[in-house]
Amino acid sequence: MFEHRILDLMHGKSIGELDDEDSADEIVNELKVFYEGSEWSDGFVDDAVSILKSADSKIAYPTIKMWLGFFADKAGDKILAKKYFADALNLDIAYCNPFRLETFKVLELAGKYFPDNFKVPYYMGNIMYDKQVQKAVEFWNESLKKNPNHAL
Repeated sequence: MFEHRILDLMHGKSIGELDDEDSADEIVNELKVFYEGSEWSDGFVDDAVSILKSADSKIAYPTIKMWLGFFADKAGDKILAKKYFADALNLDIAYCNPFRLETFKVLELAGKYFPDNFKVPYYMGNIMYDKQVQKAVEFWNESLKKNPNHAL
């Protein structure tokens, strides 16, 4: 069962006790995969948002904030979506390396809100690098055009 998988990832800790970014990333990944399989339409969105908000209150992590932005946009709250995307894109990229294809559409949406931000194509390139190398290079070049000082 999905809930047991999340609990396993949390190593017996409550969501409020999580302090390790890798644990948060794993929880986000499991949420995305589980809910993506249901097309986010089976009434689980509120559960996912609740878990993500709880994790977000303990760990400032770009991927969590981006998914919250995605859900806010889908719920029609463009102002909140923009805030979550802005918050995500203001965080350090050092420990954020999105790799699941499910995150790609979230980044595409973030790019619509912030088309000049260099992090969006950088993260998209990271997702594509082991799937479509040429496409990854294109995204990274786009990132460098937006911020020539960014070291890839």
